[in-house]
Amino acid sequence: MKRILFTALLSALILCAIAEKGWVFTQKYESADSKGQNITVSWYVTSQQCKMKMEFSDAKVNTVSWFIADMQQNKLLTYAEGSVPSGAQKAFFAIPVQNIKADKTSGTARVSAQATGETKSVSGLLCEKVLVKTNKNITEMWVSKDFKPAFYKFYPFFQNSIELMALSEEKIQGFPVSSQTKDISGQVTASYQLLSAQSIELSEADFKVPSEYKDAEEIHNGKN
Repeated sequence: MKRILFTALLSALILCAIAEKGWVFTQKYESADSKGQNITVSWYVTSQQCKMKMEFSDAKVNTVSWFIADMQQNKLLTYAEGSVPSGAQKAFFAIPVQNIKADKTSGTARVSAQATGETKSVSGLLCEKVLVKTNKNITEMWVSKDFKPAFYKFYPFFQNSIELMALSEEKIQGFPVSSQTKDISGQVTASYQLLSAQSIELSEADFKVPSEYKDAEEIHNGKN
């Protein structure tokens, strides 16, 4: 009996190590410069890991790209779906965090964030309004309170996200499910609209580059 209980407990621990409860948030992105473009972003987030899928299309192209924050190697792993020329190897790129730079042209070099205490339900998740101010923009975002990962720690991997920058500045826990950014004249310059939010079990394998992709640097060095 004790052996059965021990085996059951061990199996449960192994399953916990393999899978973790997380969320998938799918958002539609729009900006003043994205007219004629369709941009959908999906975030796969647990308390320890995250990856992002970006679907982009316009009159000429249709692409699906993935970005995985590799905390152990301190690198952003990125690859694109789709076919490659005959004989070519599918490749992913591993970008060191120190090589990722924020876009300072948008005026986000100085940022302040304030949790307002105002709450509402967004797709069944309790969220709090957070106001973000820079020298050029004001962003209003709704940050999850029911799901409170330290999502801000992924800011070094996604430095062009003003939402992540603001969360990182104040170490605010939670995920920014939706946001709207206005310039000083009050015109909307960018927004994320939540399309869906789903609680899901995510395993370690979900945050790995598919095996058919090889490191682009290794492929390059192998040809020399």
